[in-house]
Amino acid sequence: MLSIISITQADIAISANSFTTINLKQIQNDKIEIYTPEKAITAFLYPGIRIGCWNKIYKKDLIEKHKLRFIPELTTGEGLQFITNITQFANHIGVGHRKVYYYRINNINSATTKPNVERQGKGSLATIEYIKNNLLIKSPQIEMALRWHTWSCYLYTLRNISEAKEEKKYKDLYVKCIIVLRKETIPLLKTKISFKQKIKIILIGINPVICTRLIILKRRIQIKSDKIE
Repeated sequence: MLSIISITQADIAISANSFTTINLKQIQNDKIEIYTPEKAITAFLYPGIRIGCWNKIYKKDLIEKHKLRFIPELTTGEGLQFITNITQFANHIGVGHRKVYYYRINNINSATTKPNVERQGKGSLATIEYIKNNLLIKSPQIEMALRWHTWSCYLYTLRNISEAKEEKKYKDLYVKCIIVLRKETIPLLKTKISFKQKIKIILIGINPVICTRLIILKRRIQIKSDKIE
């Protein structure tokens, strides 16, 4: 990570890939790139790079100069808020592809594994709204990425409601999630995502409820077999 900083003279360096529970293969030929703040923020929001704070390194002076801190009121996605915020103030971002971090993705006790509508579902919607309202950099690319991430937060919220079996308790939010997931189907096909992701969006738009149940089932199977993607 320090090598990327040295080579690119960037305020922030990122490792675009991570070792995971099921993928321990190292990237053999690293490719170091330079991203503009706009390009990096767009990549975080889609996400093209894992959105945690932990696969990145930041110049301390950048943090202190702009008094950047985590927002205590955000119950989930606080890492995404931090990285999109600090990236706005960077000269540029150095991006490497060699894996330097091991990310465990089969922890059944993780906060993101257990369903929690208030903390995780509604929390994700609150965080993306906070990001929208406080981003200083505006561009069509970032706007589309924000739109995609908002859609994914509604899907995440629907999944939390369904997995917790709290459809009646959160009836209004449950219905809103379904409406948004259907309504955004066509606009999101214009975003810069893979063909596979576009097929997923179409299927979810056709039947959000059944697709969400299938997503939950797949996750449960994968957690048991240690094969989360």
